[in-house]
Amino acid sequence: MPRPITFVVYDQASPRTSKENRRKIASHIGKHYRNRSAPARTLIAPNTKRLKPMVDPTSCSLVPVILGTPEETENSPKPHEIKHTSRVSAMATIQRNMYTIYPSPQQWTQFPYPERHHTSAKVAFDLEVNYVLPRHSNWGPGPNEYVNCLVQMMCRNGELFDAIAASAYGVYACNEHRSSIKPTSAGLTHRARALQGMQRKLISPLETISNETMLAVFYLLENAARFRHLRDFRTHYSGLRRMMELRGRITPRSLEETYVNQAIVILECSEIAWETRVLIERPPPINLTYTAGEFENNLPVRFKSLPVGFQSLAVEGSLSVEVLSLLAEVPPADYIKHDLGASERQLEVVQRARLLLRASKVAVERLVCLGAIAYSLRVIIMKHFFSEPSFWKRLAASGRIVSEDKYSRLHQELKVWVTVIAADLASSTCQELARKAVMRLKDQEEWVNSWEEVSHSMQKFFYSQSFAPTWQKYLECTILE
Repeated sequence: MPRPITFVVYDQASPRTSKENRRKIASHIGKHYRNRSAPARTLIAPNTKRLKPMVDPTSCSLVPVILGTPEETENSPKPHEIKHTSRVSAMATIQRNMYTIYPSPQQWTQFPYPERHHTSAKVAFDLEVNYVLPRHSNWGPGPNEYVNCLVQMMCRNGELFDAIAASAYGVYACNEHRSSIKPTSAGLTHRARALQGMQRKLISPLETISNETMLAVFYLLENAARFRHLRDFRTHYSGLRRMMELRGRITPRSLEETYVNQAIVILECSEIAWETRVLIERPPPINLTYTAGEFENNLPVRFKSLPVGFQSLAVEGSLSVEVLSLLAEVPPADYIKHDLGASERQLEVVQRARLLLRASKVAVERLVCLGAIAYSLRVIIMKHFFSEPSFWKRLAASGRIVSEDKYSRLHQELKVWVTVIAADLASSTCQELARKAVMRLKDQEEWVNSWEEVSHSMQKFFYSQSFAPTWQKYLECTILE
């Protein structure tokens, strides 16, 4: 379990103040909100150690310049020509000058911000232009009208900029400190500013579904997942899902709607980060690939050749189209004698079933994938491909879920079908696991004691008369011992 991260200005675990906490907060305020009447060292060149792009930079040039028209900028002194005459004049220059970030000298994008945010702007825009956009858009390399539009979108919304800056600091922190990932003080500052701005915007119902608000929420979501912040992650996740529901159907022809697509893509990345970094009970998954009762009473033609048990599961909405397509590729056992290519197709079915087994979060689908693996390997007699320890572990986990009262008799028959086929494949090292699984079925289902009942249930799925005597012998010997 990773060590908990303690935030300096926001500690939910210990809300009461202590001497150590007050000292940290005072140090944080003194470092980032220092007295403006004191001398400042803001004209010193910033530390560029963490400003290296994560990929080779594109043709975009992110150059800070003095705010003004292009004609005024050409006649203005270069940054390295500014003479540090005195600290007083330096402070006056900082208060007057604002900076502008633009993708190229030909495309100006006004973005005024104080110089203390100069480093944050470079980090945020470097992340967006050089890392996010080349991977999550088809706009092509280099500055263009789409990149310029996104930069303008970021510049006209302070909450979105703060959220992107906080996320960018987290990305760079992960790249630099792989052993211990801790949020930087600048990242915490932008995160706090973004949260305050989001609270103000979410009061209005019209602001909750704007593109900038959705993007800011997803960047805060990514930041919370990266630093294992449980409560914030759940809050941002539910908020973004709610805004996506309010938005309704996405129109891909609109340029700004592509940013919503980008949010959905990185939302999936945040879910991956959430699963791998936070060791807690996972919230109930929401299946976005299909809806229950998708086929109603009319199955597609290619699925009507499946056994009646799989058809019933498909009609009630327990199986997705991907799993049904997998089952449609399983050749009957009788074809093995006449078709030399059937064994190769069975191995392809096993490979696809293992991939779907890892991807699916539905217990019934996982049972079907386990049954497809066991049946295919039994048909082509390749027991050495049977990954037994992990198989029995996943079968037990899915079987416990299906054993609940809300599942019907058909789901119990599916579990019996998978268990009997897999128990026949078990080697000497896993015979005890197979025996325990069969005895567990006997205790849970009374009709398992009769082979006639078990055979009738198994015939609703993939079944072969040539294998029936072996299954019957194993089941009777295990139950009677």
